[in-house]
Order: sequence, then C-alpha cells, then structure tokens
Amino acid sequence: MIDRRRLLGSGVLALAAAGLGGGISAGISAGIGAGSGIAPRALRLLLEHRTSGEHVGLAWPLETELEPTTTARVAWVLRDRDTGEQHPIDRTLLAALVATAAALGVPAIYEVLDGFRSPHRLGAVGLHGLGRALDVRLAGVPAARLAAAAAALGCGGVGHYRAADFVHLDTGARRSWSG
Repeated sequence: MIDRRRLLGSGVLALAAAGLGGGISAGISAGIGAGSGIAPRALRLLLEHRTSGEHVGLAWPLETELEPTTTARVAWVLRDRDTGEQHPIDRTLLAALVATAAALGVPAIYEVLDGFRSPHRLGAVGLHGLGRALDVRLAGVPAARLAAAAAALGCGGVGHYRAADFVHLDTGARRSWSG
C-alpha cells in the first residue's frame, strides 16, 4: 500500500500532486475522451510498485516525449519482478492513468501491482509484455470506481478484478471485463 508519509518526506508526492485537481480533465490525451475538458500544460503522475516500494514521480509537457532518463526510471520501477527484465512503458498508458485520476478529481497517485511481464516468463507476448498494460490501484479510490471511470474515458482494455481489488488498464482495443 502507498505510504503517503514516506512519500511526502521524499518530495515525490508533492511533485505528483502539484497542479492536479482542477486543471487536468478527461480530454488530456488524443483518443482518450478527446474533445472534452480543458487541455493541461503538463501531465503529473506518481507510480509506486507494491512489491518493492520503489516509486517514480513524473511531470512532462503534454505534447512531448518523456526524457530518456525518466523513461528508464519508469522501466526500472515497473520491471518484471521475476526476471529483472525491463521494457519502456507506453506513454499513452501513462497519460490514461493521469486522465482517469483527473476525471475522478484526485491526484494521479497509483500503486502498481504488476507492470512489465517478460515474454520469457510468459511464453507469449501480451500487452504487459509490450509495456502497454498495468495492474493498478488509485490512492483513495475504490477499484470499481476506477474501472468505471477508465472505461468511460475509452482507455482501451479495462478489467476490474474484484477479489484482489485492482484494475487492469491497457492501450489495446477498447473492451472491459470483471473477474
């Protein structure tokens, strides 16, 4: 679970929360609720991996790519925990996380349960293996509400796993399911 006190001490929570709440809306990324809301100047996001406690705070201008060092840090934090392999995470997926939190009116502070999954471990390449899927919880938001908001924005694949209380989000074809 996200330890806000520890993150506040590191300054990462302040980075993730700065500027969020009123200015970012559901229309922040092309193809994700396009045409609705006010366009922000920057996207802000905090990701913490549940297993390792490692975290990364991101802030980047809307129309630009992430800096290579930031991309590398995200890949490191969201690496395959069994193999140690890393893969870049899709920028559109990161923007979808921000858009979904903004639609719910909360800062984009996510606990990541599973990020990149090595094709060597899986035996096949799915969206996790392409850096296009994450299993997450959004701080302070029930998983059912997170799933509903992501599905309403058209964030690709949205799976709500009730028993484990998390949401799978991906940038594949638009679809939703419950498990």
